[in-house]
Amino acid sequence: IVLSRLLIREKDAHRRSLLLFGSVFTNCGFMGLPLLDALYGSEGLFLGSAFIMVNNLLLWTYGVGQLSRDVPRAERLRNTFINPGVISNLIGLFCFLTPFKLPVVPATAVSYLASLNTPIAMIAVGAFLAQCDLRECFRDTQVYFVSALRLLILPLITLAVFLLLPLDHTLRCSMLISAAAPVAMAASLFGRTYGTDYLFSTRATAVSTIFSALTIPAMVALCQLLGG
Repeated sequence: IVLSRLLIREKDAHRRSLLLFGSVFTNCGFMGLPLLDALYGSEGLFLGSAFIMVNNLLLWTYGVGQLSRDVPRAERLRNTFINPGVISNLIGLFCFLTPFKLPVVPATAVSYLASLNTPIAMIAVGAFLAQCDLRECFRDTQVYFVSALRLLILPLITLAVFLLLPLDHTLRCSMLISAAAPVAMAASLFGRTYGTDYLFSTRATAVSTIFSALTIPAMVALCQLLGG
């Protein structure tokens, strides 16, 4: 968050909020977890889940605050701290830290709903992408800018910091994979909800996802090379 605010110099407040959101929040679930499962198994999934919880908590607080700047202050504060993301994260943290377990029937229902999360998000983003001129996706220079921040600049700075810390190799690489994921699909979904330019966010998500097929393996290789 701090680095993105220092690096993004956009003067238009509306577009700046979109650039900040896109550069900070990653698609660490849909893109990160399958890679972590393949590379590090259950340990990678556990570490990736911790990253997702922090990402989602900030997404529903800082992220919502960025995208709802045009609403009255009282409503913006309410949106920032009282919303489904914050409440569900607190409930999930309570269940993780305590022996509490849901009964079988509601637990099964929650599991089915969780399985729908990614498909529904992909359908929504696909519907938004259908409204875009695909040529515009690759003509918008700010799409490349936010993609470079999300996929290269911020992950490289993250890796540099991680290398200075006495971290376990698996932990370091797992966090880097999550941090190097493309622009979060939530950028489009939240943009539509809060009345911002969600089509720009959709273009940024699409382009950064395409480029991430090259950048994420490069980041993993660099982490393994430098981290031993």
